[in-house]
Amino acid sequence: MTVVRRLIVEAHRRSLWQVFTVYAAVSWAAYQVLDALPGLIGVPASLLEMAAIQAIALDSGFAMAYRKKGAYLSNSFRPQSEVVAAYSAAYRLRAQSYERANQPDSAIAYYEKYLDVPRIYRPTMDATALSPTLLRLGELYDTRDNAEKAKLYYARTLEPWKDADPPFQARLVLVRARLAVLTRER
Repeated sequence: MTVVRRLIVEAHRRSLWQVFTVYAAVSWAAYQVLDALPGLIGVPASLLEMAAIQAIALDSGFAMAYRKKGAYLSNSFRPQSEVVAAYSAAYRLRAQSYERANQPDSAIAYYEKYLDVPRIYRPTMDATALSPTLLRLGELYDTRDNAEKAKLYYARTLEPWKDADPPFQARLVLVRARLAVLTRER
């Protein structure tokens, strides 16, 4: 038996053709819907990019669930930590999209959803995203004239950096200055 023939037999045995067919069909359908939406309802392109990523992830879930014949369509085949980490990343992306769309209240809601995800599920995200998220929340609340929440998030921004090297401390001078102004205004 040739190598190609063995590969085809093995793929058929494992029902890879079924998974690929479901994946291709759902991807095509999702693309058609996402391609038609901007003209119909005026959705910003950044939200459509996020929707495309979610559709591809969901599509792979459908394909795998179809292959498993009866598995739940709830990403039950993935570890919980991986699913929650993906959602926390999506919360940050959605918050940034709302900021670009000039919707600060929605951005605040999604940044706070990101922070509500237990830290154990977002360790790699926090390395690069926690301080900018806290700082951005402080700035957003500051522009919304909510001094108490702004002070809270500015203080939380400074907390992880209290023992940082001097070059990093210099970046936080403006945050410390704004926190001092808010504290004096009270």
